Amino acid sequence: MSNYNKVFSVKIYRLYYWFQRVLVWLIYRGIFGCTIEGQENIDFSQTFIILSNHCSHMDPPLVGYAIPKPIAYMAKYDLFKIPLLNKLMHWSGAYAVSRGHNDISFIDNTKYALENGWLAAIFPEGGRSYDGKMMPVKSGVARILLSNPVPFLPIALINTNNAWGKNKKVNFSTKIKVKIGKMVYPQEYLPNENLVENEKLEYIKSIYSHKLNDLLPDEQKSAVLN
Repeated sequence: MSNYNKVFSVKIYRLYYWFQRVLVWLIYRGIFGCTIEGQENIDFSQTFIILSNHCSHMDPPLVGYAIPKPIAYMAKYDLFKIPLLNKLMHWSGAYAVSRGHNDISFIDNTKYALENGWLAAIFPEGGRSYDGKMMPVKSGVARILLSNPVPFLPIALINTNNAWGKNKKVNFSTKIKVKIGKMVYPQEYLPNENLVENEKLEYIKSIYSHKLNDLLPDEQKSAVLN
């Protein structure tokens, strides 16, 4: 299998970027009546990481629809084992991360993407929610932010679980929404230097967990926060 751990040149991506955006616009705006709230919160002069809840196959391209910039997506390694899908994902800006193998290459690979013209989008829950409610977040994002402090942008994907949730059929009558929060800067999430590493990670996790949860409607809020 080809190496999909890193994103390719953003200059090549731009060759079909607008074609992809038009196609996504037709689907999300034309079929699902998608609305976007809070785009004025985005500072495009910054390099930042996008953090979102996750409960549908629709979510990665929906993030790209809401944030009009080339975006690199962290995706689980197993998806890249599927022929054709691996190429499609790679050319959509995804890069692989191995779960449960003590593989921390995703930290350097995310930094590489940010340094080479991409924004990075991560779903910190680590998988799709079955019922649309936000699940506890993982520590991977905290590790990235601790080693490479950049702003993060929390966004809520609303009702995508009803439009095409896990183990569900597509419901074309569902209206979906993207709610974009305010950017969070390193000085707002970096912990006290006197803390040990695990305490620092828990502190950062707690911040982005609450920032995401606060954007969600009551029916999608987490019952248990980190």
